[in-house]
Amino acid sequence: MTDELNQPDGVSRFSTTLLAPDVRFSTWKESIGVIFDVTTSPFYSADKFEGRIHSFLLDTLMLSRCRTTPQSFERDKNRFVSDGLDHYVVQYFAEGSQSLFRNGREFGCIAGDVIVYDLADVHHTETGCFENLSMVIPRQKLAPLLRYPDSQQGHILQRDNPATIMLVRHIIALFELCGSGFAGRMQGLDEASIAVSAAAINNSSLDHDQLAAGVQQSVLMQCKLFIEQHLHDQMLNAGLICAAHGLSRTVLYRFFNPWGGVARYIRSRRLRKSCAAICENTFQQMSIGQIAFAYGFTSESHFSRAFKEELGITPSELRRSGANHLLKYQNHTNSGLWGDRSYENWISDLEVFASHER
Repeated sequence: MTDELNQPDGVSRFSTTLLAPDVRFSTWKESIGVIFDVTTSPFYSADKFEGRIHSFLLDTLMLSRCRTTPQSFERDKNRFVSDGLDHYVVQYFAEGSQSLFRNGREFGCIAGDVIVYDLADVHHTETGCFENLSMVIPRQKLAPLLRYPDSQQGHILQRDNPATIMLVRHIIALFELCGSGFAGRMQGLDEASIAVSAAAINNSSLDHDQLAAGVQQSVLMQCKLFIEQHLHDQMLNAGLICAAHGLSRTVLYRFFNPWGGVARYIRSRRLRKSCAAICENTFQQMSIGQIAFAYGFTSESHFSRAFKEELGITPSELRRSGANHLLKYQNHTNSGLWGDRSYENWISDLEVFASHER
């Protein structure tokens, strides 16, 4: 256990093995919840649950080996607003199988296949016992290399495709090198790994439904990016977005209906960004009102009411308690019978790492 509690930088080992059976799944659910909402399989007892994640941080991407028992993984549209994760997951299924549900259809993935997930799209999978090897890659690094960057959710790369075989061998080699102590000596291999991933993905054909859905997803992603870039603008509204993208209000409203409308989505993104700013040391010299105005709110009192409604705590309460919450979180993720949970932080920080490389 000592080795797991003193991992070198860029290495994280998380396991439920040493935990009491009755808390294994709840601890797993809390940890993996940084990406997915999970539930146990109705055909598998929760007290028999096992889960392990061994991760490496490789410059601008994260490698993870996951081995666990049956469960379902989900990301609904509300998660996009709350966590803002914008990564691809390129996942090699080493053992076991899973079912992916997309557009009312079920697709099977078995050992040897590679599947691509887009964390900015809805996700629903059900698995048996499995082991997979994954690369988590920021969109800004992989998307420019793809022919259809917004049509990749659930894209299965067949195991008998030569390009898939090349990618699988590359993924396995990365994990073998990292596991042999080379994790800190692999600078620059992230770019090579992203290029190999793009080559394999582009070599695998997409079905018509994926391409059609990708067109809509591409427009939606452009609208979301525009919103993120203009959260500070108090004039940001549906009309401005429509004018920038040549859309009718009817189409725009349909795109954002799952989030309660365009205005609701904009407000939620402003509140989440404000929340992060209040907790960051670099914003400690700014008053609550200044942060509110910086993210497009016109009234501090309106901001505080909306903040409380959305997050269940006032901005002032969050600022007073932020340091204690952060300390507890850091202690929670970096030690314990579960080993090390640093990978949870890496998931959120990948885009920052990628931006700093530019």
